[in-house]
Amino acid sequence: YQRRVRGVSSPEELNGLFDTISYRKGSSINWMMQNFMGQDAFKKGLATYIEKFKWGNAEMIDLFEALNTAAPKGMNVTEIMLTWTEQMGFPYLTVKIDDTKMTVTQDRFLRGQAKDGDVSPYGYKWHVPFQFIGQAMGETEVYTSPIYWVKPDKPLEITLDKEFTWVKGNAGGKFYYITTYDTDVWSQLGTNIESIPEATDRTSLLYDAFSLAKTGKLSYKSALDLTKDLADEDEYVVMYRGLVEVLDAKDLVKEDDTTAKALYKKYVVEMLEPTVTDLGFTAKAGESIAVLKMRDLALRNYLKNVANETNEHVVTALDLFDQFVLDPTNVKANIRDIFVTITRTAILYDDASHENWDSMWDLLQTSEWEADQKIYIAALAKTNSNEKRDKMIDESFKPKPKSDCYRYLYYIAIYGGSEGLDYAWGKLKERWADYTLKYNSTSFSMGYLVEIPAAFDTEKKYVEVKEFFDANTGTIGTGLKTVSETLATIKTNIEKKGKYGGEIAEWIKDYYKNLI
Repeated sequence: YQRRVRGVSSPEELNGLFDTISYRKGSSINWMMQNFMGQDAFKKGLATYIEKFKWGNAEMIDLFEALNTAAPKGMNVTEIMLTWTEQMGFPYLTVKIDDTKMTVTQDRFLRGQAKDGDVSPYGYKWHVPFQFIGQAMGETEVYTSPIYWVKPDKPLEITLDKEFTWVKGNAGGKFYYITTYDTDVWSQLGTNIESIPEATDRTSLLYDAFSLAKTGKLSYKSALDLTKDLADEDEYVVMYRGLVEVLDAKDLVKEDDTTAKALYKKYVVEMLEPTVTDLGFTAKAGESIAVLKMRDLALRNYLKNVANETNEHVVTALDLFDQFVLDPTNVKANIRDIFVTITRTAILYDDASHENWDSMWDLLQTSEWEADQKIYIAALAKTNSNEKRDKMIDESFKPKPKSDCYRYLYYIAIYGGSEGLDYAWGKLKERWADYTLKYNSTSFSMGYLVEIPAAFDTEKKYVEVKEFFDANTGTIGTGLKTVSETLATIKTNIEKKGKYGGEIAEWIKDYYKNLI
């Protein structure tokens, strides 16, 4: 989604244009179009497009022109969407309030530094739909504004007819950008996050805050302050986002700061304990999917971070795994919604003889269900034994492995902790020829493989990764764009750990200052 037309010189380069990055952005901006056009208008325009070009070929501009036929009066979908499809990335908006005037400006959102020669025909300015919600002083109802437009050439100014206790941009998280605010508004949001009624808005607020913190546009203190009330949160999507961000922040603390590391584990356990106690291990009749997912999320991360094999919930989880091994069919029916958690906890608290790992390996070999096979492999990947890891990789290259070859290595990298990451990167280099032969450099699976080193956070590893991929450019194929993203991510990791690790450690120590 950078340009409509781009010349290519080989099939590999062509395949490299269509990767996970392109597809993720594509789905996001299509969703944005639906929201600023309206569902009915979007569907009508899409039907026109399909009818006009059925059995034929079309270009991106043809879609926009068809949508224009159904768009609200005065809206030029083509003009709007070319700013989103002919330049990389997306913007962030800054909302400032001065008495009765709200001013909204836009800038390009970057996680790192712009590359030399990184230019855009639109100067990295967008036509941006803007809608906000807020609660006025003395009122109980939450106000939702109409959709305004931030134009590429000037800020948006909105006259407010009332004073607000808090406001939040990108109402409903419907549009593809990040929103930041002046200091006073952030402070209001931190105090009133529980007053924001919709889970999507609380979720997008957390996402925006931590995205900004990771790029130095907001203090981590302001972002982490938004998580203080998560123990009272009962919506899965909000808890998931907040938990992920806290865990990511914890990973930026230096390894030798064991006090801060331990306090973050305590923080996560205390955040999740009310939910674990309330929901327990057993699903109840009539529970929604969100509640079932909340139980699994809370149990999985509580059991991991409590790090105590005598904890009553850990004991329960291990007992359920033992029952499952003895009677897989009947026991699984009772734990199907926490099945992932039970399998991973079994490996996390495995004994020195790896008895649980061996039992699960046997279950994998006899499993005929693809979904279960992926769950087993993800759990097995959490082992701390290189001998067991080797067994997984050897299995992956057999003629008929239980899952895709790449998945065994990829899962070791993402589920196996820092040791698993080091192992997976070493094995990828060692068996690069085998992997490229397996996928012929045209499979989207190459993108997953070249993502493996993206979690590294040292300059030494960055140089090592870059030199390796530079030496193997000709065999990367569909992973070419992902390589650039991987290298940029490593650079960002290095910068974040050095720049923000101290602030993050200081926040948790201040939070628990009476315990230190």
